Amino acid sequence: MNKINFEKLSYEFLCQNDNEHFVIIKDNIDFHFKMNFNNTSDKMVVFSNGAVDPSKKNPPVFMRSNWYEEMTYNAIFIDDRTIHNNNLRLGWGVGTKDRHFLIDYSEILKKIAVILEIADDHVFYYGSSAGGFMSIVLATIHKESTAIVNNPQTYVYKYYEKAYQALYKNIFPGMSDAEIHKTYSDRLSITSVIKKFKYTPKIIYFQNRHCKTDMANHLIPFMKNLDKYNINSASIHFVLYNDKDSGHNPLSKHKTLKYIEMIVNGKFL
Repeated sequence: MNKINFEKLSYEFLCQNDNEHFVIIKDNIDFHFKMNFNNTSDKMVVFSNGAVDPSKKNPPVFMRSNWYEEMTYNAIFIDDRTIHNNNLRLGWGVGTKDRHFLIDYSEILKKIAVILEIADDHVFYYGSSAGGFMSIVLATIHKESTAIVNNPQTYVYKYYEKAYQALYKNIFPGMSDAEIHKTYSDRLSITSVIKKFKYTPKIIYFQNRHCKTDMANHLIPFMKNLDKYNINSASIHFVLYNDKDSGHNPLSKHKTLKYIEMIVNGKFL
């Protein structure tokens, strides 16, 4: 795979690595990407991962990257560096004790958008589950962009205890839950992220009403906290659907691509 330093990232490098796994080195850390380059489009969609099964494939992993032939826009697939070399399934872009990787990903992705001459309001962040959490954070940092999320977590510590405790043990060893939540709330809570950046992004939030844990632990608390903290939520659009069989699983590939295409082209809302 080809590697390049963040400072030297260029249009030529992106073109040469179309549909290839490449690495961008930023402050001595390797961040892994795949990209489907489309020079006829002025839109860019960034895909973040959900849960990874390390018994099937070790990171880096680029979920949905094999869908690229059905996409009409520039598509970037990011791998969560948080789960490298530790057997974690989920990382939520948390990073290390001293470094929030979603900040790094945001800086890299914004630079790619500038290189491709893509306007901020033509950048979209898509993800489901943990990838949905990451997408909302990335859209919050990247003003004027849009998050498209499906059954996302809004609070890491309201997901399954086994999953977030594995993260805490690996990334924040020796710290209590209370210490972690106080020190790193802006990495674990969407409302804390919005408050930190003093900005509510445009969010298209797809939620299966029949996933009771998502509704009880993520959607409803998120809605309540938006009101509790008097956060302007006019830019958030909640889309509830009813699928008793799929539960927390995301919408089908066909529906996902269809809705992304509609949103990207301004035909959804």
